Order: sequence, then C-alpha cells, then structure tokens
Amino acid sequence: MTRRLFAAAFLALFVLGVTPSWAHDEFRFVGTVVKMDNQKSRLSMKFKENSKDVTVEIAILADTAITRDKKKVAKSELKPGLSVVVDALGHDYSDLEAVEVRIVPPLGKSRGVSLAPISCDVPCGTGPWPALRPWPGTWPRP
Repeated sequence: MTRRLFAAAFLALFVLGVTPSWAHDEFRFVGTVVKMDNQKSRLSMKFKENSKDVTVEIAILADTAITRDKKKVAKSELKPGLSVVVDALGHDYSDLEAVEVRIVPPLGKSRGVSLAPISCDVPCGTGPWPALRPWPGTWPRP
C-alpha cells in the first residue's frame, strides 16, 4: 500500500514539476521600427544587444494590443523610425509573437531632467564616487 502511495506521490510531483515543452519564453524589446508589413502582419524592429544592433521580426496577431499613451491605436500607426517597446512570446528570436506593442517617445532624447547631483557634500572628484561632480545648470521648474 505504501509503495503505491509513494509511486503516486512521485508521479504527481514529476508531472506537476516539469515545465511543459509548449511553454514560451517572455521577451521585451526596446528599440525602433524598421518596417511594418501589414499584409503579413510582421513588425521588423532594431534594438541594441551587447552594444550591437540586432533586428528581429515579430508577428503581430489579431489580439495584439497596440497602444500610444495607454490608448489603443491601429497597427497602421507603426511606421519606420518610431520608438517602441514590444512584449513578445516565443522560443527564441526566430518565432516571436507580439503580446503588446507600446509606441513611446523617441529614445535617447533628453526631456530636460538630469540625474546629476545639485551639490557635493565632499570635495568633488574624491571619495568612493570620483565621477560625482556638481551639475552647473539649474533644475527645470514647472
């Protein structure tokens, strides 16, 4: 009796503990649109990985959410040069399907906010953070 119970418990742990082979990995890409093929519903985008430009092609499905400022937009809004954040599922870069595409403000553009400190409590350029230097400008005020 205990042998059957042990075998059933082992089988249950094995079945529940193994990741299904049909599971997809989650990917997040932050980059720019290279091309949108509306006929094939495929988005080509470029992003940086290990300081190299990488281009991937991602399938846009009927239930893919495409948004700008949290408002739904048509997939015809995806034009070359736009900055996007894409959440996708797939096994690797060759079989990606988009879950959500967010059109975001242009990447790398300053919005008037600096992360530099206003002043230093220790003589600047010394101590454990030699790169900290006072920022010569003024903070933007609303």
